[in-house]
Amino acid sequence: MDKSRINKGLLEILEHVPNLNIPHDVFKNNPQQIRAQRRQIIQKTLKKAPENIEVENITIKGSKESHQVSIRTYSKNGLINAPVLLYFHSGGFVVGEPEQMDAAIFKLLSLIDYVVISVNYRKAPEHPFPAAVEDAFAALYWIYTKAEQILSLDRTKIVVAGASAGGNIAAALTLMSRDYNGPEISYQVLIYPAITPATGTSSKQEFTDSPVWDSINSNIGWIHYLGEQTVADPENVSPYANLLNASLDRLPPAFITVCGLDPLRDEGIDYAKKPLTAKVPVSLEVIPDAVHVFDAFPCKLSDRFFAKQVELYNSLFKV
Repeated sequence: MDKSRINKGLLEILEHVPNLNIPHDVFKNNPQQIRAQRRQIIQKTLKKAPENIEVENITIKGSKESHQVSIRTYSKNGLINAPVLLYFHSGGFVVGEPEQMDAAIFKLLSLIDYVVISVNYRKAPEHPFPAAVEDAFAALYWIYTKAEQILSLDRTKIVVAGASAGGNIAAALTLMSRDYNGPEISYQVLIYPAITPATGTSSKQEFTDSPVWDSINSNIGWIHYLGEQTVADPENVSPYANLLNASLDRLPPAFITVCGLDPLRDEGIDYAKKPLTAKVPVSLEVIPDAVHVFDAFPCKLSDRFFAKQVELYNSLFKV
């Protein structure tokens, strides 16, 4: 792609990042190698929690008797009945873990008064769909039934948020919450979400070589998650995976951010338009000169986005 379209400050950072894109062949044939490499990077860059934030790894009951789900909780000292931010990290359905967001969450909690719960959902291809969304629902159910025993939170004030594949899982969770008549979710925040395995959008056709994440790896991630035959027939994919197949009636208000130079751009915009017909309040922000996961890189563009996120979370419950 023409890199001159990328925000200048962001591009200056990207040009100095080694191994920016995941090799397609390795991601396809040996995703475990990519996962292990990313885990090493995360462990090397872990930040110590501030003194006023308690971080705890907890194991909760999963969707089946034999299965358990790992979650990571972040709580500020002195908070009482705080809203909950239930977060799902990025990683193409295949890689990533809650710790990758530690620094960002510590920074966020210096400016908002929430309890953050990040879910280490199961990853494909070892655990294909619907494992991740089952883990998401298990975490939501735990918040509503058990969390108040150990965390000072308000289970009636739950925001679900996620980035990329995590945005897909967060959105799917709002559908499950509606379909199962609870637990109720107040808001959904979807950051450059993966919406559909369909490959025909203009942005997926255009951004086959975009920095950080391209449409080729996007498709590989979907194949790991759903299987190649399922991906080839997106109109018949479960609405908990292909969100464009979902009815969006009676969903919580949505705040959606998409990047202008991202293969996921068009599907994010399409999804943002669907709630309008379902009479669900939706706010869409398109950042024209941003690439996928731009906010992971320190620059003025990501600083402005972070400030907007702080403003958003502080406005939701007037905290």
